[in-house]
Amino acid sequence: MKKLPGILTTFLISLLAYAIGSLPFRPFSIKLMDGRVVHPLEAMVIAIILGIIIANLLLSNKNDDKVLAKNCFGYMSATKISESIADGVNFSIKFLLPLGIVLMGVKFDLMTVFKISANALILNVACVILAYFITIWICKCLKIDSKMSALIAIGTAICGGSAIVVLAPLIKSNRTQTSIAITIVSLFGLIAIFLYPYIGHLTGLTQTGFGIWAGTAIQAVPQVVAAGFTFGVMAGQVATIVKMVRILLLAPMVILIGAKHHKQNTENTTQKTKWSTFFPKFILFFLLMVVLKSIGVIDFLDHLTPHTTFSTVALSLSSFLMTMAMAGVGLNTHLGTMLKSGMKPLLAGFIAASAMAGLSIGAVLIFFNH
Repeated sequence: MKKLPGILTTFLISLLAYAIGSLPFRPFSIKLMDGRVVHPLEAMVIAIILGIIIANLLLSNKNDDKVLAKNCFGYMSATKISESIADGVNFSIKFLLPLGIVLMGVKFDLMTVFKISANALILNVACVILAYFITIWICKCLKIDSKMSALIAIGTAICGGSAIVVLAPLIKSNRTQTSIAITIVSLFGLIAIFLYPYIGHLTGLTQTGFGIWAGTAIQAVPQVVAAGFTFGVMAGQVATIVKMVRILLLAPMVILIGAKHHKQNTENTTQKTKWSTFFPKFILFFLLMVVLKSIGVIDFLDHLTPHTTFSTVALSLSSFLMTMAMAGVGLNTHLGTMLKSGMKPLLAGFIAASAMAGLSIGAVLIFFNH
């Protein structure tokens, strides 16, 4: 029950996002030459924007003592509302997004996934290694301490805040350093959601090409999903698979970085990290769904319900669950905190994210844009 207010909030924001995305005028609806009507603004992105607006204008703590906020909410302050929805919002991000990705597996067969994964693994390994060392070098030039440097580097190279949270206790970074690193990496991932699709169209990336680029260059899973599906359905699916391959590199990177800092620190660390932190379980369930598709189980279920097939329902539910997660991402985005994180780490994060994007799109254009 404690999660219900937050889940309901992300649900209602998602419904509103779908309604806005279907409005019968530009830029929400565009009529093509052949008479078809397309909706270029993906509901996931609209949900993020709505979440950010609500979080920063209506639920901001600084508005708590203002009469406008109290009148707007009637009997409950902005702070109390934020606290009441926090658990459900986090649930939407951490549980509904993976569930949406698992359901997306009904679209793929094993050969498709293995082909994308093989291509992605080579590029991912190259980009992760280069991004890490470039970020460390940038931080060294800016005289940022080694712990903050490591956090920004792994957040940029692997998977945003998740990687930072895993690494933080191993290198004994304090809460402030961890919070600043997550904020910085999240900021540039958020910008990528809106900027990368534009760059993708400008450079002539294909659906597959953009998916590989987004999966290798954008930091967090929700941001990858949002940017990918903004460019196109196929791009979103490819980006998600590529990103999951990138997550698999988290374990070796964290172990190597943790060992490096352990040598520099005389203190011993006894904290153990669960294997599921390095290898999220939802990847296994996604692969299980892919196997079921490949051996014909999903097709068999589709034949049982020809009017509304299992695949159609699963993909529609997948899209809506991921939109709810995006609403949660928006609600957890506090722009004021991001801007207060400090200029040097912010500059390092910007240069690192730009380098990662540049290296990745260059490789995609040369080798994978087909």
